[in-house]
Amino acid sequence: MGKPRTINPRQQKFIEAYLVCLNATQAAVEAGYRDRPGAKVTGTRLTHNPIVRAEIDRRMKAEIRMSSEEILARLERIATSSAADFLEPGTFNLNADAVHRDGDLIQSVWFTAEGPRLRLHDPLKALELLGKAKALFVDRLLLRDMEGMDIVDDEAVTYSRTRSSPTPERD
Repeated sequence: MGKPRTINPRQQKFIEAYLVCLNATQAAVEAGYRDRPGAKVTGTRLTHNPIVRAEIDRRMKAEIRMSSEEILARLERIATSSAADFLEPGTFNLNADAVHRDGDLIQSVWFTAEGPRLRLHDPLKALELLGKAKALFVDRLLLRDMEGMDIVDDEAVTYSRTRSSPTPERD
């Protein structure tokens, strides 16, 4: 068995650039690989290299500090927030304590001659993202009448070395 392969310095530059731009072609150019169109091929090859891909995945996972549960909880807070949460009771004056405590719900604050104004993050967009996360908006097909039928992915076709015609790939 050969010694385990490691990431070379140019591959490391590619990984660093890819983590910033998330574009394999651009990352390949920034890492010093040949300019287009060679960089496109090289970028694709590098993102499919098991060692490079594992390092990209490891670094991305390490940089993502929020769990999916926290993301969903924050989206829920945005979806259920109201501008009234930031006003002094019975007035149209901003409550500084509420702004400080729940400022992550505020997209922007600006000041006018009439006083401060605020814009909250879009609750409809937050509801849309929550609905997608819970698969509420997916197209569903009823397969009740198709019992006993084989379903074959007609796009997953491989070519046999011994036969010239395509054969469906099966698990």
